[in-house]
Parts: sequence; C-alpha cells; structure tokens
Amino acid sequence: LQTEKISASQAVSAYRWKAFQIQTRFNCVIEFVREAVTMAQDLDNCFRGMKKPPLFGVPFSVKENFHMKGYDCTSGLGKNIGLPMSDDSSLVAHLQFLGAVPIVRTNVPQTLLSFTCSNPIFGETLNPHNATRSAGGSSGGEACLIASGGCPFGIGSDLAGSLRIPAHFSGIASLKPTCERLKVTGTEPGIPGTSRIVIGYGFMAKDVSTLVTLFEAVLQPSYFERVPNTVPLPFHAYQSDSTKQLRIGFCHSDGWFPAVPAVQRAIADVIVALNEVPNILLVPFKIPEPAKALQLALKAVMVDNGKWWLRRMSQEPVDSSLKVIKLPIQLRLASLKAYMANVSDVRETFSDIDEYVTLFTKAWKENDMQALICPPFPFPAVAAKYTSFLSSACFSTVLFNMLNFPAGVVPVTEVTENDEADMLTYSLKFISPYVVQSAMKGSVGLPVGVQVVTLPFQEELCLALRLETKESKDRWLNVLWFIASNTADGKTNAFHYIDRSIISAQKK
Repeated sequence: LQTEKISASQAVSAYRWKAFQIQTRFNCVIEFVREAVTMAQDLDNCFRGMKKPPLFGVPFSVKENFHMKGYDCTSGLGKNIGLPMSDDSSLVAHLQFLGAVPIVRTNVPQTLLSFTCSNPIFGETLNPHNATRSAGGSSGGEACLIASGGCPFGIGSDLAGSLRIPAHFSGIASLKPTCERLKVTGTEPGIPGTSRIVIGYGFMAKDVSTLVTLFEAVLQPSYFERVPNTVPLPFHAYQSDSTKQLRIGFCHSDGWFPAVPAVQRAIADVIVALNEVPNILLVPFKIPEPAKALQLALKAVMVDNGKWWLRRMSQEPVDSSLKVIKLPIQLRLASLKAYMANVSDVRETFSDIDEYVTLFTKAWKENDMQALICPPFPFPAVAAKYTSFLSSACFSTVLFNMLNFPAGVVPVTEVTENDEADMLTYSLKFISPYVVQSAMKGSVGLPVGVQVVTLPFQEELCLALRLETKESKDRWLNVLWFIASNTADGKTNAFHYIDRSIISAQKK
C-alpha cells in the first residue's frame, strides 16, 4: 500500500469480499460500512505519488459498541434499533486520520456481558475453528473475522476479558492496555460507572507484531490531543538489557477455577521454552486470596446491584447466554455476598479493592517479577449453551481489569487427544466437573493461548514477550521466543537463542 503496488481501493474491495464469504459461514459481521469504497477511492486520489499516512488504505473492522456516525449501536438490544449515532468514536476517527478504512461492523453478545457472542437481533457468531463452538465474547465477531482472514486488524473493548477471551477461543493475539494508556470516547461500555473494574480498549490481530505497529501508530501526540485524558505516553519499542536478568512469574491456575489440561500444558510448554533462554528466571506465583478478589469484582461490576442492567433488559427477549438461573449454589451465594447494602457499602467495597490491589502488587514486587504468564481462560472454546454454567471462569481475566494491569493473549498450541483424555481426572470444588468435561468433548484441534501480564503502563514489555509455539506431527516443540531489541547485536543474539531452543527441543 505504501509503495502503491496495491491501491487502497483494491485492498478494501478484496477484504470486503473476503468478509462477505466469512460472514456466510460464521455470522460475525452485522453490517458493511457503506462509505468504505468511497473512503478508499478518496485516499488513492489524495495521496497518489505522495507520502502516505502510516495506516494508508489498511482495512479494519469495528466492534458494534463503537459509535460510527449514521449507524446504530444496539449492543444486541432491540430498543436501540433505529437510533443512529451522531458522531464517530475517537478511536474510529483517529484510525481514519491515520489512513485506515473501516469496512465492517461486527457482532457482540447482548449487553456485552457474556463470554459468548450471541444476541436476539443478529444471532450467534460461530467459532472459525469449529462451528459448534463459540467465538468468545464480547469481541467475538472481531475475533472470528480476523482469525478467518477477513480483516488485517480490528478494535474492541475489554471490561472483564472481552478482548482476551475471544482471542484465546479463536487463536489470535490481543492486548488490554492500562485503562489510562488508551482512553476512548464514543462507545457503549457495557455497564457505565464501574470505576473499580476499568475498561480497556485495544486491538486484535493475527500476530503480535501487528499489535505493536498499531499501538506505535496510535499512541502519539495527535491522539493525546484528540482525547486529553489519555496519559500522554508515546509507545516506544521495548529495549532489552542483556546484562540484566528478567524474572517472569508463572501460574497454572487463577486459584479459583482450575485450568483444564490443555491450558495447563500450554503454560508448561512456554515454561520449558523460556528455561532455554539465558537471563530468564522463572518464578512460581500464586494469585493471593482469589475468592475474595472474585467477590470484590462481582460487587464492582454490579455496583448498583444490577439496576441499570435490568432497566436495559426490560421488555427485551433474553439471550440464553445471559440466563443466570443455572448458576451453581456457590456462585449464587457469592452473588448475594456481592450485594451492595447501602452507600457506605459502596465506599467500603472500593476501599477493599484498593487494599487488594496493594496486596497483589506487594506479592508481585516481593517476587521481583517483570511479567506474569498465566491462563487466559480456564478452558478453550466451548459451545454457547455452557456459558451460563461457567460464567465464573471469567475471573482469569476480570482480575486484571480490577488491578488495571495490561494483559495480552497469544496463541501457543492446540488441544490434543491426550489433553481431552486427561479431562477424566479434572476436578472442580464448586461445580460438577462433568459440566466442563462435557464442554471439552470434541475439542481436539481448538487453539489454546496463554496470558501475559505486566505492571501498569508497561505495554511495551507485555508485547515484547512474544510466546509462540507450534507442534509438528512428530510432536517436537519449536519454540520462538525473544525480547524485541532495536540493536543489531540484540537481534543477532535473539535469533541465536531461537536456534538453540529449537535444537534443544528436537533433541528432547
């Protein structure tokens, strides 16, 4: 696009056609952007033979809860049909300023509060790897489209894992940044006013390098001027220091909902890979007081005891993924404990959350960690019918919204037959393991990722930890890992480490 070997019009037309083909199979697109072709033509005419903006002609997809002028923003609710927005979201507008072209809008779950992607208006979005499974939520339409090759990148929001869960389910990469690092105006947040469960806005793509390119392009003074309450911290590629040891924590479970064998193996594969890398020290880490953290997260999400949500749902058909009457008794009790009795209870809850953030950060600092590798979700993609049973699995992701830590997901492996067979020994304390065992049947081949977490405002490091593994038919592990460096020596050493890691894995 930058060299005019391909025009913006050609790129947009090609991806629109591809998106249409994918939509007919997986139901991920709710609407094509009518102005996309004209936008691309205008870009070609304006910048022909001239220096082009950084994202010139690159098509992108837009999650339905981002405002676009002239388009409804329903969140899967019938009452919002026929109420077009009067302006664009700040992120949509800025991406167009950088030369990108929005081509489609993608599906979301009803009210955005589900880790599946289904609503009574547009129906269910299917998983591109197995159409009997969900693509994840709430950015499931985005994840499905990108994983299928229907768009180079997309934009989404994350209140309790909505960027990370679909990325894990669909086998792509995403990052929820620190809330203040990328503020966005002009969106439907799911539940407004949840000041202690902060929403993060970010990108989804097939690979981490695309995410780096996007954050580098957006987090610049022009965006800080557009959205002044974004912290004016430009994105700079992470510079590694080969003389210093990097301490990376890891855990195989969030302490509340045990990860299934496939997810635990993904963590183990990454640990084996990182053990081959010089200057890396792996540190076991345990999430402090997970039951307390879950209760606080529930109280913070439903800070008004669900009154706003119930008003939104009044006189609306309820999607099956939102029916909570199937929750096990332990989770119903947790929900009752999350009830806000009065205004003082709200203040005390916020104080308790602040104390928990301090507790978690202290545990992190005592281990002198620079990053944490943990499950992105306790299990890979499941059918939508299981979501109402397994909703508390979102603790793996909502925890880092409450902490306001940047957290990203990268795909590393796939479910194997051995993983599925090992489900026979899987156990849970608060719900029958049969539910998860049943949900995991037929899961061979589904993508499995890991979650990478860092301290606030360290998105560069979070993205620099590129953890990619692939298994061949001979079942040897080819591990590619390096920390990005702009120095020539750093790059040489990084690839030396890669080669050494591959050779060592082959021998094993």
